[in-house]
Amino acid sequence: MKIKLVNFGITLENDVMASIETVQGCSVDIISIPVRLNLQKRIYIQIVDIVDKIPVDFLESQSLLINPPTLSIAGIYIVNEIYARTRHLPYIIELKRNRINGVMGKFEFSKIRDLQLEIMCTRNKLK
Repeated sequence: MKIKLVNFGITLENDVMASIETVQGCSVDIISIPVRLNLQKRIYIQIVDIVDKIPVDFLESQSLLINPPTLSIAGIYIVNEIYARTRHLPYIIELKRNRINGVMGKFEFSKIRDLQLEIMCTRNKLK
């Protein structure tokens, strides 16, 4: 099995990709889709155009993984549009930036967030 990964964010280094493959226990098919928004125009229309670039086999994957863009509002709209089309929430890569002697270093893999699991766990705690 291969995990489908859509990278909307920074270039993922080899060590990040290796960490994802180790955690998931399988190889990863990756495509990169740049996100450049004109904030003076309607964001959602631009996001629809961006999500249209995701291949159908990626969208149909039950284990779609995304690296969101650094612009948080774009990431929110992308997740929303993917959910609207598939009725599944994508898994999210969480990266962290390391510090070396107080200087920001490169991004490293932190974890994979399962948004659907987060929702279920939160709702169960609120009951």
